[in-house]
Amino acid sequence: MSGLFTRFLSELARPLPSACWVCRSWTHEAVCDDCLARFAQPRLRCTTCAVPLTTPSSAMRCGACLTLGSALDSCHAAVDYAYPWDRLLQRFKYSDAGDLSAQPALARNLALITQHVAQRDDALATTLRQLSKSDWVIPVALHAERQRERGFNQAQLVAQALLPLTTRLRTDLLLRVKNTAVQADLPRDQRIANLRQAFIAAPLLAHELRGAHVTLIDDVTTTTATLSAAANALRQAGATHVHALVFARTA
Repeated sequence: MSGLFTRFLSELARPLPSACWVCRSWTHEAVCDDCLARFAQPRLRCTTCAVPLTTPSSAMRCGACLTLGSALDSCHAAVDYAYPWDRLLQRFKYSDAGDLSAQPALARNLALITQHVAQRDDALATTLRQLSKSDWVIPVALHAERQRERGFNQAQLVAQALLPLTTRLRTDLLLRVKNTAVQADLPRDQRIANLRQAFIAAPLLAHELRGAHVTLIDDVTTTTATLSAAANALRQAGATHVHALVFARTA
């Protein structure tokens, strides 16, 4: 009888069939296996900004990172910011702030897709393992005014979905003190200028960053300007290593 009851509970715990978010076919997950195989293939990427590379090289870094350097020790992305993930991220990031009930589930979908890609992407898998070894995992902070408008920090929800049970996740160590203009259409040099002194380490907690290994989490990056600005603030407070993990990277 106890075995039957256990199997009954296991059946209840299985995900109910639903429509794939991309193709609308029936699946037990948010995105079906066929769509994951088609749209979530691993890509060869620069190890410090995650931009796709056309050919492998010994450095595994893009020309910009080799020339200009990077504030990040590494940066990895699960997918390109392209169909269908751009639509999923738009839905996740800009939904009506009056109804945020779907946001945690969407964040879990992003985490599951990231974990799926990591099964065939050694660099991404290493970054995911590194989350449990980092001293602190820090979502990229929003300015307080922007977070009030949106109702949530999308990077924090993604981080919570990736690390549901950990005390290493910290939202109090990094502050965004400059409410920058929307960056989507700005070139890299203007983004960097826009973000200058946008982040600081929390003054009363900065001592917790001395000598720390930190992983930054965000939903999407275009040029890594935001991640780099955040990394610089953490390094100024004494962080020794700063890595980054994002769901999507623009090509």
